[in-house]
Amino acid sequence: MKKQIALASLAVALLAGCQNSDVNWQQSSSVMIEESQVVLKSSLWIDRMPSIGESSSSEENFHAALSLESINELPADLEVVSVTIKQGNETWLIESEEIDIRTHSANQWELAVSWQLPISPDLPADIAIQLNNKGQEKWLVDHDVNIDVVY
Repeated sequence: MKKQIALASLAVALLAGCQNSDVNWQQSSSVMIEESQVVLKSSLWIDRMPSIGESSSSEENFHAALSLESINELPADLEVVSVTIKQGNETWLIESEEIDIRTHSANQWELAVSWQLPISPDLPADIAIQLNNKGQEKWLVDHDVNIDVVY
């Protein structure tokens, strides 16, 4: 378990310096994809609940539940490329391999992320999702999302 935490921490440290310059932070939280309006709804929290058998550490688990919703069906070949989290001057890039995609229905997907990030619950964060639909890049950006704390 300690090796996994160490590897995750190393990955976060490497990614923490990565700035995804392609993100247009002015984008909105909705976009048209194949004649369907897709909307991003974000829920962010930090888990401070103690775990049995785990030593206490200064690292906290950051969680994101990012919902992609549409009135129509989401395209089956829609690809999630990355999630970028921005808070102040810090930016973290999470590649698709690290994102758990849960299909709740044909028109609602949830992107679940759990990382150890040095993110502050006192400041809101911006979330950007890069999508690929048949070779076309699309962005969804949710601005000023509050970060809850779970004890």
